[in-house]
Amino acid sequence: MSPQPTVPMDGRCPSCSASIPVDPHFVVWCPECDWNVDPEAEPPVAPTSWRAKRAARREASERAAMERLYAEALRETNPYRRRDGLWPVAMAVAGMAHLTIAAMTVGSGWLLAIGPLPVKVVGMVGLVAVFFSLPRPYRVRPDEWSLSRAEAPHLYGLADRIAAELGVAPVGIIRFVPNLNASFDRVGFRRRGVLNVSLPLWEVLAPQERVALFGHELGHAVRGDIRRSLWFVSAYEAVYRWYGFTDPGNRALLTIPHRLAALLLLLLYRPMERVSQRAEYRADDLSVKVASSAATLSLIGISTLGADMAALLQRRTAAFRTGFDPEDGAALWRELREHVASVPENERLRRLRVSVLRAPSEPSFYPPVHLRVRLAGERGVERGSIDFPEREVAAVEAELAESGIGWPTPY
Repeated sequence: MSPQPTVPMDGRCPSCSASIPVDPHFVVWCPECDWNVDPEAEPPVAPTSWRAKRAARREASERAAMERLYAEALRETNPYRRRDGLWPVAMAVAGMAHLTIAAMTVGSGWLLAIGPLPVKVVGMVGLVAVFFSLPRPYRVRPDEWSLSRAEAPHLYGLADRIAAELGVAPVGIIRFVPNLNASFDRVGFRRRGVLNVSLPLWEVLAPQERVALFGHELGHAVRGDIRRSLWFVSAYEAVYRWYGFTDPGNRALLTIPHRLAALLLLLLYRPMERVSQRAEYRADDLSVKVASSAATLSLIGISTLGADMAALLQRRTAAFRTGFDPEDGAALWRELREHVASVPENERLRRLRVSVLRAPSEPSFYPPVHLRVRLAGERGVERGSIDFPEREVAAVEAELAESGIGWPTPY
């Protein structure tokens, strides 16, 4: 890590002499020339070796691919379009995995039926591998974090209105989870929709930003997100299990199956990465539609503060391991809201600049934050189609309080 530059005391950038704000609680940087915009970044090194040059070419290629994907999303006028060019590729690769499972099942059964004892053992091992490869539908049972429709009719009413506006099936169950990751999943063979709402995030969001959150997550219920396809997900999970099952360790015979599983896993991952990034853009588009561009932009901006929020939650909830008073929970959410509100616009802008300047790291299912911000801003929707008036906000808050959900747990 590069050494921390000296913070100017006179409020002048040491690089371009522009006036810059100095806040001891946040990184001091220059919006004019980007001095100290990313103090954790390594200093640039000229690519001299062939490995460095190859890494530079890979970075340039990845940046170009991200810009192309953004340009396609910007031109997209119909977020309900079900498929793109990578969809059939992903489905074909997933089909290869399913055919492999079928071939292993038939072959292992044949060996077990007609082979001599050593061959029967091989057939038995093959059937065991097939068994562990079969899809195991994830089931969500009611727990301390879930709310039923009877317990929270107003909350489900909001979700149902947004689902109807987006043209998707109503949510099967809503859960308020203690982490900072909201998500939408389809579970079981019936593909029941489960909406997981981040409780800390919910507590800091304004009403219309909550609509944007629901709109984004329910936007993933619109067909086109490969991570919600049973055909693809079951294939991916099966290959992932093969990869772990064939880990060679000291067993040289498993080396080739392990490498084949790694290759198939890579073939599945790459199209899933691009299709998932496109699905995130579409989910943002649908969030803008129901909530407005301003609400979606604010939601994305708050999501960039996740590390700060997690650190505060970890510090404050450490004392709750031995018990807490309900008033402590209300104080925690109040402190969390105050912390988010205290982050100046200059610091939020810096984080967007870091998103622009940092090289693409490992593959991700999410587009860069700065491109998501650009897209939501380009849509220019001043008012969304769904409102969350104060009387409904109060009714939902009352439902959460009565259910007991809303108190912090050790983070």
